[in-house]
Amino acid sequence: GGSGLSVSITGSSVGYAGGGSGGNKAGSGIASSDGGGTGAGTTGIGTAGTVNTGGGGGGGGVASYAGGGAGGSGLIVFRLPTSAYTTGYTTGSPTVTTDGSSTILQYTGSGTYVHGATAPELMYYLVLAGGASGASNGGGGGAGGLRTSYGTVTGGGGSLER
Repeated sequence: GGSGLSVSITGSSVGYAGGGSGGNKAGSGIASSDGGGTGAGTTGIGTAGTVNTGGGGGGGGVASYAGGGAGGSGLIVFRLPTSAYTTGYTTGSPTVTTDGSSTILQYTGSGTYVHGATAPELMYYLVLAGGASGASNGGGGGAGGLRTSYGTVTGGGGSLER
C-alpha cells in the first residue's frame, strides 16, 4: 500500500492515511504502513486498517478469493492554546488531552467544538476520512482523505490551508 503522512498534532508522531497492501498469490502477506492493513498470503484474509488512522484494508489472498480487511475509521483533531479552550464548549465525547500549553480534542464520533469570546488566532486541525476496505482476490483498500494545518504538508502533497 501507499505511504501515508506522519503528523504530530497530538504530541506524538502518528502515521495516518496509509493504503492497504495487496494480497499475494504466492507466499506471505505484504506489510503496509501508516495505518494501512497488511495484504494476505496465498489463502488468507487481509487485515483491517488501524482504527482512527484512515488506513486502507489489506487485500485478500489471490489464490483463494479470500476477503479483504476493513478500512480504518476516521478522526477529527483540534489543537489550540489551553487558555482559549477553557472559553469554548464541546458536544459529543471527544478525548481531551494536553501537550505543554496546548489542549488537544480528538473526535472519533459526532460532536462539535465552539470557541468562546476569546477565540485563538490559530487553531490547528486534522480531518481524516475512513479508509476503504481491501478487495478479495488481492486488491488493497485506498486510504481515507487527509487534511491538516499542522506541520509542513497536507494530504496529497498540497499546500497547507489556514
